[in-house]
Amino acid sequence: MDGDDILKISDHKASVLSVAFNPQGTLLASGSSDLTVRLWNLDGTAFLPAFEEHAGSVNVVAFSPDGSTVASGSSDRTIRLWDVAEGHSLGEPIRGHRDGIQAIAFTPTGNRIVSGSIDYTARLWDWQEVHDIASGLPGFNAN
Repeated sequence: MDGDDILKISDHKASVLSVAFNPQGTLLASGSSDLTVRLWNLDGTAFLPAFEEHAGSVNVVAFSPDGSTVASGSSDRTIRLWDVAEGHSLGEPIRGHRDGIQAIAFTPTGNRIVSGSIDYTARLWDWQEVHDIASGLPGFNAN
């Protein structure tokens, strides 16, 4: 099936590895091998300048349930949180994985994040307190 695209985003300088809509369906976040997270209006214009604080490819992005925060996971083994309204990072990066982060999801309440890594672990984080609640969650550790 062939189709016409409705939106084409081409400002990244390398492969786009992850995309996510905010819950309201008005913004799109993208993560890239160019080490950036970008937010887009659905007309294709940049909502904010690129977030450029990761030191490795941004493998995954996710919006919080209320859409106020974007989480990004990177090959640099960190998770970063971004304030959508203000356009800046929220605190220091979250560290704890021994290898790149490939998956991120917020809990339905938005106060915790689960991350999955190439290091064979999934970790649950209270990102507002910035500590690891459950390291190597049972059933997730492949070692």
